[in-house]
Amino acid sequence: MKISIDRLIFSIAITGLMFTSIACSKNRLDVINPNQVTDSKYWKSEADALAGLYGIYDAFQTNQFTGKLYREFDNVSDNAITISGANWAEIESSFHTPITGRVLNAWTAYYTVVNRANLVIDRVTAMEPGTISDESRKRILAEAFFLKAYVYLDLTTLWGNVPLYDHSLSTFDNGNAASDKADIVAAMVLGLKDNVIPNLPVNIPATEKGRIGRGAAVALLGKYYLFNNDYSNAATTLADLMTAPYTYNLYPKYDELFTQTGEFSKESLFEINFESGGIDNGESFSIRIDTNVTPLVPQAYWRPTDQLVNSYLCTDGKPIANSTVYGAASPLYNASNPFTNRDPRFRATVFTNLDNTPGGKKVWAYTNNIKFAPKKYSMITSTQYNGGPQNYYMIRYAEVLLMYAEAQNEAVGADASVYTAINKVRARAGMPDCPAGLNKDVMRSYIRDERRWEFALEHQRYFDILRWRIADQVIPPVGGVKAFTNPRDYLWPYPQNEMDNNPALKSQGQNTGWQ
Repeated sequence: MKISIDRLIFSIAITGLMFTSIACSKNRLDVINPNQVTDSKYWKSEADALAGLYGIYDAFQTNQFTGKLYREFDNVSDNAITISGANWAEIESSFHTPITGRVLNAWTAYYTVVNRANLVIDRVTAMEPGTISDESRKRILAEAFFLKAYVYLDLTTLWGNVPLYDHSLSTFDNGNAASDKADIVAAMVLGLKDNVIPNLPVNIPATEKGRIGRGAAVALLGKYYLFNNDYSNAATTLADLMTAPYTYNLYPKYDELFTQTGEFSKESLFEINFESGGIDNGESFSIRIDTNVTPLVPQAYWRPTDQLVNSYLCTDGKPIANSTVYGAASPLYNASNPFTNRDPRFRATVFTNLDNTPGGKKVWAYTNNIKFAPKKYSMITSTQYNGGPQNYYMIRYAEVLLMYAEAQNEAVGADASVYTAINKVRARAGMPDCPAGLNKDVMRSYIRDERRWEFALEHQRYFDILRWRIADQVIPPVGGVKAFTNPRDYLWPYPQNEMDNNPALKSQGQNTGWQ
């Protein structure tokens, strides 16, 4: 049975002690309830240390992070488009500023994780001998650092140079100036290599599902190398995950993977737990189609772009423009179902007007203006939930394979191991192998496309097109809705609230191009 992180989080009595959400809120006075447990009376047992650790996981569960908005990073890429709502609209149209709410909320969500992780690291390190075993201490410290390292990869991708914190901050502590991205990356890589990977178990017991295993840390280390163009180290690191003692594999059915049935499979290296019911246990990213009230428009506030839909290959491995199994010229063409003979990941990811409930009802109210809707992480059910019950995937084995393929291709070219890695992902989807004899440049295009299709409507695409420096080339110009200002938009502005409350950061000035 999976861990319900919220239910294991330590008592609300100490929440005020742990969860100062952002480093520099100097102007806010936290009033401590005299009935709360004081910090001096906590951190006295392994149970206390575990409760603190689960508080870090809890910071991932908010709607500003994986509970809802993390997967919607696709809105500011070429994969999806905002229909209504303010969460992404300003960034998507390149009208965002340092006071844009999503900029501040993302920053706050990430630094909440950082501060909680640092508090656990500080307090668990200082726990008296005999209050916690050495093995448990090292494992908890390793998990806390991993979770911090995960968000620092996002922070440095979005903002570049950001404040690096090694210790927890109280409400009245001054914030740090921004450190060079290279220094942050070096610190995270060193910590993962020396203190995280050696102290995490290879296998997670069934009673601890949701905690971090060694494989996730190895994958994150490889991702750090890849995202910072150290291709040789990335390939070497990621290759380790394909051999013993690791036993990862792709889940057989791509569409079923994004349901509760697919949770904690051999494909999952790191996922965030959610459970329906109770207070704040569930998520808001999954789509529940109530069969009693269909048709409707699932998650009508965003939709996949035509560019994403048209990019999926046909089952013969060719684009729709020249495939022999697509379009009216094909003997297999069915005018009532123009989406046949396409990469199966397309229909697993996107709702079309052809989707029906098991009872034969149309799933959604298709219109000419809104032709597609998000389908990944959907459930067709009449059961109503107090928060969705599905877990969110942070690192999958498919990503390990495609990261390895990318790194190895950049390091040495399209050798046999690159083909093996990418073709495993394509084979799971029911697609043919990549053509033989591709050079590095052509294989690079195949790998980038494969990442787009494999992780569409997850959180990956925007981070990819930023690090590849192609966002200005691929984001479709849609008047007043989609735009990308090059080069300014390759880094987000520091939130004005943080600049106002952090004199050290303010003295350094905004990211280039921002006022």
